[in-house]
Amino acid sequence: MIVFTDNKKGAENAFTIHREWIPEDYSAIDQNLEPLIHRLYGDKPVYRSVSRVSGRWQYAFFVKSAPSSHFDLLVESSQSNFALPDGILCIAGSGRHFHGQQGRPWKAQEGNIHLSIYLSPGKKIDHYHAGLPVLSAVSIVQTIDATEGLKGNANIKWVNDVLIQGTKIAGFLVHTHSVQDRVIAVILGIGLNVEKTPPLTSDVFVPEVGSLREFLPSTFSIMRKKILKHLLEFLDKNYGLLLDGRYKKLLDFYRKRSLVIGREVQIFSDIPNKKQITIFSGTVKQIGDNLELWMEGQKKPVTEGRLVLVSKKRTDST
Repeated sequence: MIVFTDNKKGAENAFTIHREWIPEDYSAIDQNLEPLIHRLYGDKPVYRSVSRVSGRWQYAFFVKSAPSSHFDLLVESSQSNFALPDGILCIAGSGRHFHGQQGRPWKAQEGNIHLSIYLSPGKKIDHYHAGLPVLSAVSIVQTIDATEGLKGNANIKWVNDVLIQGTKIAGFLVHTHSVQDRVIAVILGIGLNVEKTPPLTSDVFVPEVGSLREFLPSTFSIMRKKILKHLLEFLDKNYGLLLDGRYKKLLDFYRKRSLVIGREVQIFSDIPNKKQITIFSGTVKQIGDNLELWMEGQKKPVTEGRLVLVSKKRTDST
């Protein structure tokens, strides 16, 4: 994988670099990447090296401090240039104007993972509307499971939050572009708090925000580089399952690690600049094949909204 950066030390904290850094003169790169590179780095000097990362990742762009969301930048780039090469990673050490669903702010702080991905499958993908969120959630949970001292601790709050003991650790965004039944472009945005807890205002939807560091004994070491390596490996593996038509395997894992099945919840409307109102209250019976929530006593599923956990998970003895 070719790595570009405006900060060699920062990039070395994200990837193991296997060649000496050289100044990038743009003479030998895919021309479709040039507009993206200029948007990422502006007039800053850019350096290039190589990292031996397994999987389908071809290019990684590390930016020490991003002035705007890399997820938004990749969405804009994909809309104007369908010839972007497959397997692009954008990683920010820190940044401004990063966000979650519906533009809600996400603080991008040094020490955490801020990853945006561009993929160009160019083929039909069954269940891709649900499959890509499931792929993202499952990959994050598996990454946390692979971190010593954290196996089994992470769970998924419908639809796109990952929590440990009620504390939000990670979230993700998904954007796709399709033509008829072919998925042309996929952009994933993942924020995973590793070393630092961002200063975000809590509410009923996100009562607490934390980082992996908080859930490990002080004697345990935590390496962002190693966690990023695991995350990229799981994303590659699970994306392969999705392409191979094995969505059910990912969905089974998502359901197994769901926080909402068997729980009483409230679901609120989630329309930008509109007052949030309760659209449903009740107990979640099951998560459907397209991530819809089937509620006890209801004939129609809930397909959208913002969820609040009301009760603890029921057991057979309650």
